[in-house]
Amino acid sequence: VSLLTYHKTDITDDALKALEKYLRNVWFAEKTRKSAGRFSQRLKRINNLINGIPWEIDTTYSEEFHHRFLELLKNNHFDVILARYIYTGQYLLRHVKEISGKTIIDLDDLEFKKARRNIDFTGTRGAYDKYRKLFNNYLLAAYYKRISHLHSGIVCSQDDKDFLRETSYIKNIWVVPNTIDVAGYRAIKPFDTAVQAQQTILFCGNLNYEPNIQGIKWFREKVFFLIQQREPKVRLHMVGMSKRSDIIGLADNKSVFFFNNPESVLPFYDVASLVIVPLFVGGGTRIKALEAFACRRPVVATTIGIEGLGIEGNTHCLIADTPSKFATACISLLNDFPKAAALTEAGYQFVKKTYDTDITYRVIKELFNNGKSIYHNTVIQ
Repeated sequence: VSLLTYHKTDITDDALKALEKYLRNVWFAEKTRKSAGRFSQRLKRINNLINGIPWEIDTTYSEEFHHRFLELLKNNHFDVILARYIYTGQYLLRHVKEISGKTIIDLDDLEFKKARRNIDFTGTRGAYDKYRKLFNNYLLAAYYKRISHLHSGIVCSQDDKDFLRETSYIKNIWVVPNTIDVAGYRAIKPFDTAVQAQQTILFCGNLNYEPNIQGIKWFREKVFFLIQQREPKVRLHMVGMSKRSDIIGLADNKSVFFFNNPESVLPFYDVASLVIVPLFVGGGTRIKALEAFACRRPVVATTIGIEGLGIEGNTHCLIADTPSKFATACISLLNDFPKAAALTEAGYQFVKKTYDTDITYRVIKELFNNGKSIYHNTVIQ
């Protein structure tokens, strides 16, 4: 396997070292377009919008990445090219004829689906903002139709596969579910009355990611105080990565705490009485609930927070979409141990049976052995 990726400052030395045994070659390229602020570049971006390229795609374009990609195509033979997200898939789409029949794009987060939900959740400020968001959402949807020219696509849920087929996008779609190494969480303390008595609610996720930011703000501002009215000793642990002042400002260091980019999330699961997944925007599936199940902790989530995973409400977790119902669900799991324990056990058995790593390995192996030989490939991350 060979890897073409953005600049090495985005990859830690430890991560690169761990990958070395799998990689034949590694090539790096600058992540951002050079001189993006110049007037000529702005005109080019306007022209790209006119030609149907969404701003999310245009702003992630890298001339150096593109040139390196063409150089690799010219000087090497690859049985398959796997693109990670539409951001690197754009380079494949520019050269469909040259690489037809051997391209796979990973679409585990449907950007146009996420953009549409973002409009529904955040609304718009004025006519211009509404037009801009709706137009960009239209461009994203149209851009996904162009992906149908590629050989195959990967999504992480049957819901997304059905959605793409119903909307006449890429047809040759494989479902490769998100996975969790269940055994890697076995050191977590079992869920018992002592853990429940901690009255600690955990949110764990990347807090540079807009859907997570929106979700934790919604919980902090509209739900948490409702829980505090009934359970004044309750604490909220926000665990993730962010330097944003609006995220740091959510913590009061009395009942709400923010832990920025810890070495491990396991200690926070150890003391968690329940885990929340309060998301209203997103595509694909969220791994937060799966991780909580593997850690044997009860979960309260929104409908979108567990979308596409096959999770059943009141069997594997509690589902609520309004502040009052979400607060009530959390309060019930902080007080009703038999109910919380039953959800915990059901969630653990569910993730072990459905999303453990070995299951996904088999799906990926089948994908890469389907049709032509796909053993030597380049991965664009």
